[in-house]
Amino acid sequence: MANGTSPKLQELLEQAKKRTEKTAPKKPTPGAPEAEKKKQEKTFDMDNNTFYKIVFSDATPEEKKAQFVAAMTYDAKLTQEENKRRQKELDLFKEYLQFERRRMAQDIITLADTDAFAQMHDMINDMCGAISDYDKNMQPLSDIIDAIWKLRQEGKEMTLEVYKEIQAEKENAIIRDQNISDRKKEISELEHMNASAEAQIEVLRQQKTGMPWNRRTSDAALAKIAKIEAETAQRLADIAGKKQDLETLQNTPPVTKFAGFEKEKEQLRILLDISSDEWKNKQKELIRVANHFIDTTAERGADVQKLLESVSEQIDTLNDANRGVQSIYGLLAEASVEASKVNKKQRDQHMLPTDGETKVQETMRQNKLAAIEDYIANSETSARDTAKSYADLAIQGNRITAMKGANLEQRQNARELTTSGIAGVAEGLSVALTTISAAALNESTEHARDALRVMSEKTDLQNQQEALRQAAGYAELATTVNEQAEKLRAFREVSDAATEMKQKGLEALKDSMKTAMECAQELLDSTAEQRGLDADAGVSESLGDFNKKAAAPANDDKTKKPEGQKPAAKKEPPKGGDLGKLGRGGA
Repeated sequence: MANGTSPKLQELLEQAKKRTEKTAPKKPTPGAPEAEKKKQEKTFDMDNNTFYKIVFSDATPEEKKAQFVAAMTYDAKLTQEENKRRQKELDLFKEYLQFERRRMAQDIITLADTDAFAQMHDMINDMCGAISDYDKNMQPLSDIIDAIWKLRQEGKEMTLEVYKEIQAEKENAIIRDQNISDRKKEISELEHMNASAEAQIEVLRQQKTGMPWNRRTSDAALAKIAKIEAETAQRLADIAGKKQDLETLQNTPPVTKFAGFEKEKEQLRILLDISSDEWKNKQKELIRVANHFIDTTAERGADVQKLLESVSEQIDTLNDANRGVQSIYGLLAEASVEASKVNKKQRDQHMLPTDGETKVQETMRQNKLAAIEDYIANSETSARDTAKSYADLAIQGNRITAMKGANLEQRQNARELTTSGIAGVAEGLSVALTTISAAALNESTEHARDALRVMSEKTDLQNQQEALRQAAGYAELATTVNEQAEKLRAFREVSDAATEMKQKGLEALKDSMKTAMECAQELLDSTAEQRGLDADAGVSESLGDFNKKAAAPANDDKTKKPEGQKPAAKKEPPKGGDLGKLGRGGA
């Protein structure tokens, strides 16, 4: 028993009182009046209690034990009432200790965190929700990676062939949907025509003939009705056929060449149906979900760790109180044993009569013996209660120790969760996300490599075919050149003949041109003479003296002007005869 245990207990008791007053006042029984509430809260006047003073004094544990022994021993110097009062003080002190134990336990219960189940709810809900979100975002990506990988393992052209089939199915689906729409429209139109025909038949049935007492539908109307009914029957047959076609179009699945790879084909279709931006957003959402999972785990783990720290403080307080009260009961137990020995020794001293004992002395001795035996009986009862309480405190202490160990382990687990645990999960998530991205890039690279191989093979085949075509084309080219040579030879022969003909033609043309020029000159001379006939005739001379002066030199045949000479300045223009001569000279 270490020194200072009792002052520590007193401090704990005082702190418990303050907490009770500030944070957790005792609640009355529901519906109980204020008077009953006060009655439930028992008070203890410990100022004059001997044992209370001993426990909370500054004495050492051994000194307190000796004081306990003295206080629990029957004092022959005191009256019987005073000895009983000390026993009552002991009982009241132990009752006070049990009351304080209960009150501190209730204070700890009251101060217990009420968020434990709320935290468990949030932890399970948030963590499971975060994992579910992660699976929901990760699963489509991993499924597509697995599908592309499996297709690639079947051959370098497998993905390409499945892609072609998917594209063909999309085109066929457009045609199929259009056919379905057309069939539905045709059926609707035929059904509408039949409805109109039924209405028309009803109108025709009202066209009656005959006497009033023997009215019937006219023969012309019956003929029309028969024709309409025949057309209706034909349309019904058409409707049945079109409905059968519609059902076939709607229920016939597309034929695939890749049986056994339906799941992989569907995953490739999903990959192709979503744009690149949408896939970027999907990966961004996956990254957000992974970070949210880590943040949620850290946040919830920190909340749990905080609660466990609070529980640890409560356990420490309870443990200190238990050990403090246990030390007091330990002192009381040891003191009870020693006090019992002293009390029994005093009893033994009063059991045997002394020599020469008088009747009065005997009566007094027996009364004293009875008082001592009553005191011992009460002390034994108190000792048994002390031993039982001490045992309860020991058991409770063991439970508190176990609870403290469990709390320590829980706090360690929570600390590991919020440190290395979360760090490990974060690393695992980072590896998983990096792996899924790397897998996608790897499949992209492998598919590109396969595509290059396929394209290389196709171009090699085309080049080989083109080489064969070119080789075969040389023979055709030789034939074409020969044909061109024959054509050139023919053109040369024609050209030679044309040259010869042209040469002869040119010579003939030269002779013809010479003859033509001579003839032309002759014609010009003849024409000039013809033009000069009027001038030479001199018809104007018949005009008389009107032109006498001007005409005289002109009419002198012996005196003619030289051809080409211009008239002198300031003279009259030449008469008609001179113009004729000029004309001839010019000719």
